[in-house]
Amino acid sequence: MVQLEELVARGWRPSKFVERRGRWRSAVSHVGIASRLSADKALESYVAAIRAYACGALADLGCGNAPLAGIYAPHVTSMLWVDRPDGPHRLIAPDVAQDLEEPLRIGSGSLDTVLLTDVLEHLREPDRLLAEVARVLRPGGRAIIGVPFLYWLHEEPHDHHRYTIHKLRDFAARHGFAVVEGRAYAGGLDVVRDLLTKIVYTRRFPLPAWIVHYMTGALFAPLAPLSRRMHDVMPMGYVLVLEKN
Repeated sequence: MVQLEELVARGWRPSKFVERRGRWRSAVSHVGIASRLSADKALESYVAAIRAYACGALADLGCGNAPLAGIYAPHVTSMLWVDRPDGPHRLIAPDVAQDLEEPLRIGSGSLDTVLLTDVLEHLREPDRLLAEVARVLRPGGRAIIGVPFLYWLHEEPHDHHRYTIHKLRDFAARHGFAVVEGRAYAGGLDVVRDLLTKIVYTRRFPLPAWIVHYMTGALFAPLAPLSRRMHDVMPMGYVLVLEKN
């Protein structure tokens, strides 16, 4: 178990996600209203997957400010932060500063867990990194992968792909992984609510986005059963847990 003191000593502090009353959620200071719903929905799935499957030596690939470190630290024995040195989110120094399009500077079979959250869509050649993930994991090691699906362009020009669950399962099979879990997060009216908020959002005058966010939340709540019917065919994104064969 990695202690909070060790995280703080390495310069980490809560950024995109914060814990309040035992629940992790988006931080108002780091996540704008236009991305609040999608971030919270993805986070729910990340927390569940990390608590169930993260263990041993973990590498957080494309870590940014390692916003999930406070969640996975209690479950792992060591952590490695990996990201390019000119990444857009830099409050911490990565342990391995490199472009993820290049071979990982990590020993083969040295990891028990790899975290790859909201990263795969930013790679021009994702197969290269997935092959490297398979290399650095021990047999039985697990990769926790999250990607958006119905989501606006972001971190341009480094936004290259949107994947369906079928493509993600194909990636797994081609690189020697079994799919332990593969699920969509949010969907249906959650997507509509997110898109409406984004449409009216402007950085100079975000108030309309706040109004739409909360009004649609109240209006759509009674329609939740209908929304759930569209969960798998109109998802906001996916989180998968893969196990190396």
